[in-house]
Amino acid sequence: MEMKYPVLRNLLISVFSVEVGLSEELEMAFTERYLQNTEVRLALRDELIAFEACGDSWRALLDNERWCVTPTDSEDEAREYIMEIFGARVLS
Repeated sequence: MEMKYPVLRNLLISVFSVEVGLSEELEMAFTERYLQNTEVRLALRDELIAFEACGDSWRALLDNERWCVTPTDSEDEAREYIMEIFGARVLS
């Protein structure tokens, strides 16, 4: 997962990571601003589709040794979290 999904990883690390400590309101504002760039939005869409297709762990994407966005109890819960933040914005 290191070199894959750079747009998705960058957003999770720089905006949603608990170490950054942004409020939910600021997280959404930064995300909206970031996704106004069509190239970024399309890259994120492609990364989400590829991530889902490859079967990598959604839980590990949200909570691993390099960053923590939120711990989740299941792959479904982790996927739902990611799709709630980004899915509707980029997959529609």
